[in-house]
Amino acid sequence: MKYLAFFLLTFWCLYSFAQEEILSLPFKHDDELVKLQYAPDKRFLYTVSKDLTIRLWYIKDNKTVRTFSGLQSEITDLTALQNNSMLFAADKNGNIYQWNTQTGQLVYRLTCSSSVTSLCIDEANQYLIAGEKAGKIIFYQLSDLKPIKTIETTPYFPVTILKSKEPYRYFVGFCKLSENNEPSKLEKGNIQFYDLQENRFFPVSSNSENISLISFSPDSSKLLAASAENKIIRIFDTNKLIEETTIKVPFRPSTVFASRTNKMIGIGSAESSIFKGFRHTGEEILSFSMDSGTIVFGEFNYDITRIHLANTFGVFNIYDFQANKRENIGNYTNIQPKVTVSAYNQTNKLLALGFSNGKSLLFSLTENKLEMLKDSFNTQVESICFDSSANLLALYYQPYYKYSENNYAPDILSKLTVFDLSNNNIVIYTKTYQDEYITSIGIFNGLLFTGFNTGKLEIYHTQQNKKIVSTQVVPYDITHIYLTSDKKLWLQCIDQNLYQFDMTEKYQFTLKNKISLRPNENILDINNQQLITNQRLIDFTSTNSTPFPSQNAFFLSTSSFLSLNNHLLTFYEQGSKKWETTVSLAHIKNIHLDNQNQFIVFINQYADILFCRLTDCSIIGNLKISPPGSWVYTSNLQFDGTPDILNQIKVVKGILYSKTHQIEALKTSNLLQQTVGLINH
Repeated sequence: MKYLAFFLLTFWCLYSFAQEEILSLPFKHDDELVKLQYAPDKRFLYTVSKDLTIRLWYIKDNKTVRTFSGLQSEITDLTALQNNSMLFAADKNGNIYQWNTQTGQLVYRLTCSSSVTSLCIDEANQYLIAGEKAGKIIFYQLSDLKPIKTIETTPYFPVTILKSKEPYRYFVGFCKLSENNEPSKLEKGNIQFYDLQENRFFPVSSNSENISLISFSPDSSKLLAASAENKIIRIFDTNKLIEETTIKVPFRPSTVFASRTNKMIGIGSAESSIFKGFRHTGEEILSFSMDSGTIVFGEFNYDITRIHLANTFGVFNIYDFQANKRENIGNYTNIQPKVTVSAYNQTNKLLALGFSNGKSLLFSLTENKLEMLKDSFNTQVESICFDSSANLLALYYQPYYKYSENNYAPDILSKLTVFDLSNNNIVIYTKTYQDEYITSIGIFNGLLFTGFNTGKLEIYHTQQNKKIVSTQVVPYDITHIYLTSDKKLWLQCIDQNLYQFDMTEKYQFTLKNKISLRPNENILDINNQQLITNQRLIDFTSTNSTPFPSQNAFFLSTSSFLSLNNHLLTFYEQGSKKWETTVSLAHIKNIHLDNQNQFIVFINQYADILFCRLTDCSIIGNLKISPPGSWVYTSNLQFDGTPDILNQIKVVKGILYSKTHQIEALKTSNLLQQTVGLINH
C-alpha cells in the first residue's frame, strides 16, 4: 500500500511541475450531469453534476485530472480563465467559488444576496460579472472579487451574460421574475446589449418571452437565444443587432449551438434525448435521438459531417453522418438508468416501472417476484398503464428519430406493446409506426386507446387483436388519454386544451366540453366530477376553479384527495386540510394509491420504493436499490427477525438472503412475508 501511495504522490508532483505530465484517475460522477463544457485549450473538459462536484477530464484518456468540491447546492454556471489557471462557479444558494485548477484547492468563496444565475469573465478589463436571481448584474474585480459596480434589472433577472468582441460591451438574456409587476428599468425586450462606458442597455429583441439561454456562434457573429417558455429559438446578427431567423421546436431547448460556418443550428431537448438540426434559414434537415437522458452539450465539426453530443447520463458521443457511424468519446457518470414512468395495479398488487434505457420491470408484491419484461426499444419508456379487468399491461416508447442520408429528412419510429399478465407476461400485441408517432395511450376493459401526434385516435380490441376505430378527433397532438368511470373520454392536447367526448357503443364520439388549460398547467388526476392540476382544482358541475398549486396529487374519492409539495404530503377532505406530514423519500417521481388496502406507494427516480399507511402516512417499509441491481427491504416492523437480519432481505427475481444459516434465513423470509401480508390485508 505504501508503494502505491508513493507512486501516486510522485506522479502528482510531476503534474504540478511539468504540465505535459497528466495524472488522471478513473473516477466518475455519482449523479446526473447538468453541464459539460470544454476548457479553453480544448485538451480538457469540465463536467458539472448533481452530486455537487465539478470534474476536470483529460480528453485523451477520459479520466479525471481534478475534482472540485465544497459546493453547497446545485451549480448554475461556470467559467475559467483563458490559461485555465482559475475556475469560477456559481450555485443556487448564491455562492461564487474560485478554485486553483493546478491544485484543485478552493481559493475563495463569496456569498451573494440571491441565487447566482450566470457568470462571465472579461479578462481584458479584469472583471468577473455575475447575474443574480434578485434582478442584479454585479461587476467584481477579478483579482480579489471585490464588487465595483451593481446594476439593478428588476423585475427581470439575467439568465446568461456573454462578453461581446467589442470592449466594455455585453449581451444579456433576461427572464421576468414570477409574480412581479414592478415597472421595468429596461427598455422593452428580453435580450439587451449593455455598454459599460455609457452605462446603458440597448434592446436587441423586441419580443417579450422569457429567455432560458443565449450562446454565441463559434465566430461570435451570431447570437442564438432560446425560450423554454415558447419553445422558440431566435438567431441575431451581433454586428447589425437584428433578428435573422426564428425556429419553432416541439420541446423545451436545453442547448443551442451553431456550426463554424453558421450554416447549421443544433438544438437539444431538455425533455428527452431528441436532437434536431436546422439550416440557418430555419428549415429542419436532421433529427435523431440519443439512447437516453436529455442533452446538456452539443457542437458541430467544421464541415457539419459530425456532431458531438453529451447527455445527462454522462455519455459523450460523436455522430458521423458521412461514415454513418457513432463513436463514444467518454462516459462521465456511474449512474444507472432512471425511472421515467410507473403504474400500479391494486387488484393484483403489481408495480410496473419503465426506465430511461427502454427497459421495464414488473414487481409482484404478493409473490415477491421481480421480472424484466420481454420487450425494449432504443428510447425511454414514455407511458405505462394497467388494465385490471383484463389483466393487461400496455406501454409505449418515446419516438425515435433516425437520420436519412438520402433526403435529409428524419425517419420517425414509434413502438407500442401490450402484455398478457395472466399468461406468463407474453407479448400479445406490438406495433412500430413510421412517419406518425404515438403521443399517448390508455387501456380500459380490454380496449387499447392510442393517441397520435396528428390528432388521430385509434382503438384496438386486444383479445381479437384488431383495430376497431381510427378517426381524427382533434387537430393537434393528443398528449394524454383519460377515461372516467362514467365512460367519458377526455383528451389533453398540445394546444393546452382538454376535450371531453361522449362515446357510443359503436365508438362514435361527440364533443361535449372543452377546458382551456393555462400556460405550464399539467393535469395530475381526473374523476367524474373534478379535475386537479398543478395549479388549480376544477369542478365540472359548476365550472368553478380553486387555486391549488401542487407537484403531485390524486383523488381518493369525489370529496377527498392527497397533494404532495416539496415532500410535504397533505390530505384534504371536503376542501379542508385534515393532516399533513413530511415524506422521507428523496427525488420522488410517482405516487400510487391502493385504496382497497389503505396504503400509498412512493417511487423515486432511482427505483427506490416507500410504502406508507394511507391513514397517517406512517412508514410500513421500503425497497431500496442496492448494487448490483438488487433491492434491499427494510422496515420498522419487528416480527421474529432481529435488527441485524432486518436489512439483509434481497429481492432479485424472487428472494435471496445474504445470511446462509437456515434458521436465520427462515426468520428473514417470515419477516418479509408478514410485512407483505400486512400490505395485502
